[in-house]
Amino acid sequence: MENQTESKNLPVASWTAKRLQVSVWERKMEKGNFYDVKICRSYHDEKKNEWRETDSFDYADLPLLIELIGNAFTVAMKADIGAREGRRQVAARYP
Repeated sequence: MENQTESKNLPVASWTAKRLQVSVWERKMEKGNFYDVKICRSYHDEKKNEWRETDSFDYADLPLLIELIGNAFTVAMKADIGAREGRRQVAARYP
């Protein structure tokens, strides 16, 4: 039986600060793995009394977003480079 944690689609990495969240997601494709970044801000909808997400930001959010996006870029870049190196090693072994 598969572990429940393994069966869920989880981000490669995720950072949350204040109402902001930045996550790196892996997409497995035939040509290799690709990495997407989701950026969102949480807010409370008073009329519906529920928490929601938006991709719209206040200018005051930008300095913190820059830092979080920098983290996401570093993780995605390292994962992509690692995946490319792995493909090159396999290709060299089985030309």
